[in-house]
Amino acid sequence: MFLLTVFAEQEEDNVKYMFFSATFPKAIRDLAKTHLNEDHVRIRVGRAGSSHKNIKQNVMMVDPQLKKKALFDLLNSLPATRTIIFVNSRRSADDLDDYLYNLGIPCTAIHSERTQKEREASMRAFRSGDSPVLIATGVAGRGIDVRNVMHVINYDLPSIEHGGIEEYTHRIGRTGRIGNRGLATSFYTDRDEGLASVLTRTLLETDQFVPDFLEHLIPTGAARSKLKFEADSDFEDDDADEANGAADGYGKNGVAGNWGAQASKAEPEPEQPPANTGW
Repeated sequence: MFLLTVFAEQEEDNVKYMFFSATFPKAIRDLAKTHLNEDHVRIRVGRAGSSHKNIKQNVMMVDPQLKKKALFDLLNSLPATRTIIFVNSRRSADDLDDYLYNLGIPCTAIHSERTQKEREASMRAFRSGDSPVLIATGVAGRGIDVRNVMHVINYDLPSIEHGGIEEYTHRIGRTGRIGNRGLATSFYTDRDEGLASVLTRTLLETDQFVPDFLEHLIPTGAARSKLKFEADSDFEDDDADEANGAADGYGKNGVAGNWGAQASKAEPEPEQPPANTGW
């Protein structure tokens, strides 16, 4: 979502434009550079397109034929809490909705082929906790801000052709919001090889555990100490910021805290999931 705000009266040389974005993708940054004055000021928190250390990211290798069982086992291995499960197709959303519901998981689904009334009903049930498990396609990957989403599951990882790592970042960003902590679990299969390299770098950027089946993609030498993200980073801007001492005390890339460690600035206590009393 992008927001352009204009301040001051509409008089010549007396107009100030402020452009706010949660993600500010590179194509938009390049457009801004082209049309803004040379002395414009850009205020950045972290790397555009990055995830946050407050979200613990687990990546699991799963046999495609056993994904449903793996999902059910995962849901039952953790405390019952508000969870979003992302899939890549409407058919998968409906299929998983039926599968989990028949196994006693209080769930609902949302995708573009549902009517507006059905989608609103699903969101009401999810927000209220009547159906604390929401199965969704990418339609819910951005813009949904529901309190106490403690777990995001990528049942299907997004393909490079359909959003790639940017879509992944938006999805897991549904948890760990406003200083709270969250958990993101992703099922990895051989079909996700195209995402593997940048996914590995994303895990490294926020000090996450890299599973053994991705270890061979960990960069070495200078590439390990200064990770590059082709689609999201302004390399020359990053270098200039480091040279000018742009760090604000939040740690590397301006991100505070990490999973299981003390943040360098005060932040709200994380909301804890309820006791595991079952679904």
